[in-house]
Amino acid sequence: MLTPCNSLHTMFMRFPIDVLFLDNDFTVVKTIENLKPWRVTSICKNSCQVVELKAGSVDDLVINVGDKLSVVQI
Repeated sequence: MLTPCNSLHTMFMRFPIDVLFLDNDFTVVKTIENLKPWRVTSICKNSCQVVELKAGSVDDLVINVGDKLSVVQI
């Protein structure tokens, strides 16, 4: 989880990722699936934090825009 953050890049990464853009309430405002290395996302205006996941996680976990996530610190 990157915070504060409303855009990101995958420079120097070697594999694709899934990306979740979240607002202050941990509500998903945008998803990007299979973001390839050496890419830059546009700014997501309503986002203040970003979660990077293994590629395929958005489909596997059935995450959609509008879903509210629960964050647990371990």
